[in-house]
Amino acid sequence: MTLSGESSGGLSVLSQLVSPGARGLFARPQQQLAAAMKQYWTDLAKTGSPDLWTEPLWPRFDSASQQLLSLTPPQPQVETGFAAAHHCPFWALAS
Repeated sequence: MTLSGESSGGLSVLSQLVSPGARGLFARPQQQLAAAMKQYWTDLAKTGSPDLWTEPLWPRFDSASQQLLSLTPPQPQVETGFAAAHHCPFWALAS
């Protein structure tokens, strides 16, 4: 099984996440997230941008705003404060 495409007879993980057969495997919020993620990947493959047709828009990361797209159920959302919430300065010093 491959992440996004089929190769050597393998199945795509992303296609399995949103296939009708997977509906009983995931809760509704997880299904919604899987569908949004599939659309982001599709947009990226078609256009080079992950968010031409998908909301919320995937922000370009920069150190000033530190906005990122959080991929948590039920749907992606733009967040800030990741570094503080995950104690990144501490872990940067620890490495």
